[in-house]
Amino acid sequence: MARKEINVFGASFLDLLSGALGAVIILYVIVPKLTAEQSDILEQVDQLNEDLTEISTILDEYRQSVPEAMYEELMAQFQAMEDRINDLQQQVQEVTTELRETREENEQLQEQVQAAQDEADALREELQQASRELEDAQQQLNEENAGMAQLEEELQAAREQLAKTFLVIYIQWPEQGVDVDLHVTDPAGAEFFYAEATHPGRPGELSEDVVNGPGAEVWEIREAEPGNYLVEANLYSMPSGTSSSTAKGRIFFRDGSVPIEPTTMRRVGEKTVLLQFNVNDEGDVTFQ
Repeated sequence: MARKEINVFGASFLDLLSGALGAVIILYVIVPKLTAEQSDILEQVDQLNEDLTEISTILDEYRQSVPEAMYEELMAQFQAMEDRINDLQQQVQEVTTELRETREENEQLQEQVQAAQDEADALREELQQASRELEDAQQQLNEENAGMAQLEEELQAAREQLAKTFLVIYIQWPEQGVDVDLHVTDPAGAEFFYAEATHPGRPGELSEDVVNGPGAEVWEIREAEPGNYLVEANLYSMPSGTSSSTAKGRIFFRDGSVPIEPTTMRRVGEKTVLLQFNVNDEGDVTFQ
């Protein structure tokens, strides 16, 4: 029986072989550029495996129908194609692994970016809160500074006030019907007594004047000017049968008071010095 000749170069077989070879070449070019969006390439690799299986089956069927040399050549081509496809599968697997790792890294990176964004938002909120607190603190500081300025003004006024002293000079006498007049001369030479209880433009006033004893007289000033002061008593009148009158008193000032020692007067119309003192620029009083 004659050996049956089989045309191994039939259209279907050649199409299958050439299509598989072309696919292998194309995949060798594009696999290194494989991305997550090119999943159809993986399907092409699977299709190549199916084509190889079909080619292997065809070659087994035609082994007895073709010359040995041709069969070996076809098997060599098939083996080379199979090696290429295996190599492609390995590359695809590596690329897939890299894509998976890259995807995981991207997800981790996105999580880190989101965490950093959240932290930045939190820091921004803290910064805004700190800015608001700083503005409040600045406003409070401004108010405190304004209050301090007011206190400083009041303190300065108090210092100025403390640098001055008030004066109250008081004398009294016990004799019935006797009239003793208090005379006070200030640093400008203005003399205060019953006839001139005040002087225009000058501080100080004779505020109490008794003309019939026993009696008392008072001279006062709210802010004593620096300089020398003279305090005198004048025995203005006394009834017959009275030979003398004794005046005494006290001077009050910022830092305390000092007694005016008793002084006896016997001659009507004669002034007697009771006290001399000085007020300095700081309001201190010294007695002579």
